[in-house]
Amino acid sequence: MNADYTACRPKRLLLQLIYRLSSLAFRWLGRRHIDRIVGLEHVPPRGPFVIVANHLSYMDDFLLAYVVRRYCGEKLYIPTNKKAFKGVLRSWLHLAGGAVEIDPDDREQSYSVLRRLIDDGRIVLMFPEGTRSDGARLLPFRFGAFNLARDANVPIVPVALVDTHRVLPKHALWPVAGARASAVFQPPIAPEALAAVGAAHARNRCAALLASALHNRGAWSGAETAASTAAHLAARAEGLLEALIERGPETIRSHELRPVWAWAELARHSAPGAYAMQVQCFRAFGFRLLAASRPLALLMIRRFHRLGAQALQRDPRQPFVHYVRGQFHLRAPRIAGASRRAALLALHRAYHGAGRYGLDRARFAVSYAQALAATGHAAQARRLIDRHFDHPPAATDRLRRRAARAADLRAGLPGPSRRSPTP
Repeated sequence: MNADYTACRPKRLLLQLIYRLSSLAFRWLGRRHIDRIVGLEHVPPRGPFVIVANHLSYMDDFLLAYVVRRYCGEKLYIPTNKKAFKGVLRSWLHLAGGAVEIDPDDREQSYSVLRRLIDDGRIVLMFPEGTRSDGARLLPFRFGAFNLARDANVPIVPVALVDTHRVLPKHALWPVAGARASAVFQPPIAPEALAAVGAAHARNRCAALLASALHNRGAWSGAETAASTAAHLAARAEGLLEALIERGPETIRSHELRPVWAWAELARHSAPGAYAMQVQCFRAFGFRLLAASRPLALLMIRRFHRLGAQALQRDPRQPFVHYVRGQFHLRAPRIAGASRRAALLALHRAYHGAGRYGLDRARFAVSYAQALAATGHAAQARRLIDRHFDHPPAATDRLRRRAARAADLRAGLPGPSRRSPTP
């Protein structure tokens, strides 16, 4: 089994440190040497699954490890010949980067190691060509990756790697300045389909998908494909933020927002400047500001206002942007420039502008009612809550939590008590 599973505590700590440092190195490589990352909507959000890719360069490992860490938040495990583990330092660097020691001459041992990784819920990268090609054509695919996925009942995610051999050619020790590579993820082969058609058919299908992507760049390099990937990443960020908000905006912690920054980094490789992701990044930054310590928050305020102004410049009515600005003015101290009247104005715009974007006004009603109450409009706040929540609690957990927050706010408002919901 991979050594980092059974390492002693000091070695585990060192491996974790090297892993974090390697993450910084992968980000550096990603920003300077990745051109396009498209098709991420085809990738499962978490393991287990098997990634099948063409092999051009050692850059392949770095690129896909970067994408998986940013997209799934997990380590990518890469089968590596045991000859690469010579020396303590090299071994630890390989282990921290996700390398899994296997013996190519012992197929049973190699299969056992990889199967255990899959059974543990890990993501495994395999190169069915077995060695690096020259980039002109694919080498014949072997069956190992497809048999593993079939036996473990997990999906296969094909990905075409383009121009990685130009970034890190054979025998090169450092990436070529200005060279950039791309990754094109293809629709996955589901376990049911793999079981139905067999490993041979799946192998041929993967080979055809990768060959098509490599020789027909126009099929994936267009703006429409890139926009689809960016929209998927923005929707995923929105889903995470909505789940955190419904739990209560005041309970959000900075570390819970890290996936949003990671997905935004990937979106820059597909459609830089995508407005939907810009909005979600501003929302995440706003909640990070509100969760930060006071000294750190004071350093972040100027950037917060700048990001909000940039988002509103592109769409002055965007309700999510107004909502986050309203939350800032509602919860931040006056010394930070917060104003309860500014909170009321921003949340009024968010609430009344929701319909233009196909959003339910009820999602902004509690915060809008809080702003009304904070500015002395308790009667209006009470009527607003009664309008949206004077009915039996909704069936979903999210809506029940929203109704509970509204009930708590309603109970603290002066005036007549709320009547019982209609049965």
